[in-house]
Amino acid sequence: MLPKKVFALAGSLPLRAETDYGQDTPPSESPGVTWAWHVAPIIKVRDPQRRLLETVLDPSLADRPLLLDEWLDTMEADPDTGNTTFSRLTLEEVRQQMRTGELERSRRIVVTAPRYTYNPESLLDTDPTREEAQSMDRSSRPRITRYVQLVPVFELARLIRVELRRAVINLMVILTAIRNVTRFVRQQFKIRFVHLLEQLRQRLSSTERQQVDAALDE
Repeated sequence: MLPKKVFALAGSLPLRAETDYGQDTPPSESPGVTWAWHVAPIIKVRDPQRRLLETVLDPSLADRPLLLDEWLDTMEADPDTGNTTFSRLTLEEVRQQMRTGELERSRRIVVTAPRYTYNPESLLDTDPTREEAQSMDRSSRPRITRYVQLVPVFELARLIRVELRRAVINLMVILTAIRNVTRFVRQQFKIRFVHLLEQLRQRLSSTERQQVDAALDE
C-alpha cells in the first residue's frame, strides 16, 4: 500500500502548533509554528485487532507516529470558536471548493492526496503520469533540500529548550550537541535563535557562557 500525503488546511484562520522545534520566540511566548496549511506523510498501519489505522509521520510535531486524530489535535483550537474539529473531505470535494473559492472561507479541513502532492495548489492536479510526478519531484528538491539542511538547527534548539526546563542544566549535553553539528548549523543557530541563546546564557555562569560561545564559534 503506497503512502499518501495528508493536508491540514486552515481556511480563513491560521493553524498553530506548539513544538520545541518551532522558531525562536521571546521568553514570554511558547515556541511553536503557524501555518496556512501543513502536510505530512500518512500510512495505514494494522493494529493487533487487524484494524487499519491512519498514521501520520511528522517529526516536526512529535517524536513518534501519530494517529490522524492525534496529529490534528496538535494544532490549536480556532481562536474565535474554540473548535478543534477538522472537516474530513474527499480530494474531489476539496478540488471543487478550490475552484469555487469556497475553500478560503472554510475552517479547518483535512484531506489525503497522492504522495506526489506537495502543496495545496497541486491538489488541483489530476493524478500525474510517472513522468509528470518525477518532474514535480525534481522541481521540489531544492526547497526540500534546504529544509533538510536546517533540520539539525531546529534539533539543536529543541535539545536546549528541553535542558532549560530542567532544574539543573547539563552543560556537557549542550556542549556535546553543539560540537557534533557542522559549522553551518552552528552559524544558523546563532542567527535564527537569538532569544533562545540569551535564555541559555542567563542560566549559566560566566565561565559556562564562555564555553558555549567558544563551541558555537568553532
